[in-house]
Amino acid sequence: MIVTSIPRSGSTKYCVDLAKMLSLPLYDEIFNFEVVQDHKQRIHEATITEIYPRNPAFLKTVDFKNCVVNNHCINYFSLLHTDVFISRENVQDSFWSLLNYTEKYIAEYVPDTKQENIDYMLQDVLINEGLKAQFFYEYCLEFNKVVVVPDLNYSDTKVLRNKYAKFEPLVSKFKIRVPKNLRYE
Repeated sequence: MIVTSIPRSGSTKYCVDLAKMLSLPLYDEIFNFEVVQDHKQRIHEATITEIYPRNPAFLKTVDFKNCVVNNHCINYFSLLHTDVFISRENVQDSFWSLLNYTEKYIAEYVPDTKQENIDYMLQDVLINEGLKAQFFYEYCLEFNKVVVVPDLNYSDTKVLRNKYAKFEPLVSKFKIRVPKNLRYE
């Protein structure tokens, strides 16, 4: 079973709980080969220990009907095979959380990065993830996909909106149409 969301939407916790409930193995972000494998242990709220490689040989062994895959790889083919679509109710909150997470990621994995480079990297991540989010939600609208909003306790983004206020024009500029049970504000 493939569960797809844009990053910072609560899909990791959702997938962990779903895998436990169904007694199935969990594979976290196995399509995102570029993601550092131990990032969920080092900086994520849900500490997951990954013991599988992210390569075609491993993917060939996965029985996608008898596992839970947390997926952030947004493209037509991955969405076509998605079983569950996940989102926060307020989609914009995912972007504020992503800025904070990306900054933690940079501090952990590239600690000597200068602030102007961090700002550039944050802007680049926002632009790329904004385009992916736009595609994700347009796909859900076009194909009438039900989007699940996990009943989770999300961190308050008011603090993050203040901390990253300089990115507000960019976040507000995204033209993301969302299904009726969601909002972008």
